[in-house]
Amino acid sequence: MSNDGFDKYGYYTDGFNKEGNHKATGTKFNKEGFAKDGFDKLGYDQDGFSKNGYNKNGFDKKGTHIATHTLFDNAGFNKDGFDKLGKNKQGLTSNE
Repeated sequence: MSNDGFDKYGYYTDGFNKEGNHKATGTKFNKEGFAKDGFDKLGYDQDGFSKNGYNKNGFDKKGTHIATHTLFDNAGFNKDGFDKLGKNKQGLTSNE
């Protein structure tokens, strides 16, 4: 490992080089589909959150919805897909 963090082939320990290409795939994405910045082609990280901090359903890591600023989305469901009564879209609870 050189002083600048590259191995003798020009790759960092995460497998990416200065241009952002991964040594195993030869592309901007590693085998798991994530780029040097930790986001996939759709812009989500390993936990499913975008660079803005929201998942595909509009919830942040604390469970707050981007549009309603509450723990429930516009349809009345939380980050886990349950409403205030604990029922999902099919009307079932997590125990059913």
